[in-house]
Amino acid sequence: MTETLTNRQINIMQTLVSMLESKEPIKITTAELAKRCEITEAAIYKHFPSKRKIYEGLVDFCEENNYSVDFLVNNAGYGFTEDFDSYDLDK
Repeated sequence: MTETLTNRQINIMQTLVSMLESKEPIKITTAELAKRCEITEAAIYKHFPSKRKIYEGLVDFCEENNYSVDFLVNNAGYGFTEDFDSYDLDK
């Protein structure tokens, strides 16, 4: 995702980063992400049409904002690292 992010997309990425940085064991889902952003899941998919685009956006966002993707993934709450490999990224 090389285009400029909208304010809503930035909010989604910031929220996702904060979820990943959390020390509490949480399962990261689009439903939970939407809830924390105070929007609907449909709105998430309006801005990122697939899970693959969400994760591509996350990597780009982290790189552009000097976040370490490795740190986020390795320190994510329970559920993310196990579930990430099982996500069907083609959805």
